Amino acid sequence: MIGEMNDDQIQLFKANGDFIWHEHPNTDKLFIVLEGEMFIDFRDGQVKISKGEMFIVPRGVEHKPFTEKESHIMLVEPKREMD
Repeated sequence: MIGEMNDDQIQLFKANGDFIWHEHPNTDKLFIVLEGEMFIDFRDGQVKISKGEMFIVPRGVEHKPFTEKESHIMLVEPKREMD
């Protein structure tokens, strides 16, 4: 975690490869790609997020983020939802 703002926490991380299918029943998640690119699979499609772009995964939506090579991601989420 690199900072907090209001009731949110801001995290930076390096992603490389697949993450598991999951959902966040009570919170939205904001992803910002700082370097590289990130994909998010949904049961009904896929989103590609390139460097400088952002995407919000709505609460309760099952998803599986992944990258094809190391990418730098900023994540903004409520303080109570650390995962």
